[in-house]
Amino acid sequence: MSKYFPWVFSLPSLVFFIVLGLGGCSVKQEINTVPIGLPQPFQLESPASYGGQLSVTQKLEIDYAGEHREVVAQVEIDEKQLNLVAWGPMGIFLFSISWDGMQIKVMKAPGLRLHFPPEYLLVDMQLALWPNFPANPGLPLQEQPKRRILRGDGAPILIIDYPQGRKGMPEIHIHQVEKDYRLQITRLD
Repeated sequence: MSKYFPWVFSLPSLVFFIVLGLGGCSVKQEINTVPIGLPQPFQLESPASYGGQLSVTQKLEIDYAGEHREVVAQVEIDEKQLNLVAWGPMGIFLFSISWDGMQIKVMKAPGLRLHFPPEYLLVDMQLALWPNFPANPGLPLQEQPKRRILRGDGAPILIIDYPQGRKGMPEIHIHQVEKDYRLQITRLD
């Protein structure tokens, strides 16, 4: 049970989210690359390449296209699947995204208009959370104790900062320079 949002994991809430989710929009894409404004699309790694399991509740603050959004997300990674389920400030289901190594599946609440492509979050999770940085040809990485920088043509394309270090990753800041897309992740559990 979450100490921040105890109602999120109650049985009535679970039933509500399932019913809401069944009425939501679902999009499946059989791809393994995500175009995020890099010189070439980002090649997603399989969930198994994470090398373990992770289950964490996080607050995501997303700034993109002049809009600021805050959501609470449950992220789960195992050898078969990477899942992210996001709720708004009132505990309302917003969207979910999953990746099984072959297919991206996005489900949104009815009428929800996202101001950013949810697939960006898959790339962000792999770049920030994977212990071994996913290899993408032509996109060299500069790795430092509290920072990762992905470069294209010598210039920073994506900057990931770990202000308190990588151990436990209590806070992560991601900035995609070209699109001025920013994501701040704060661990809640």
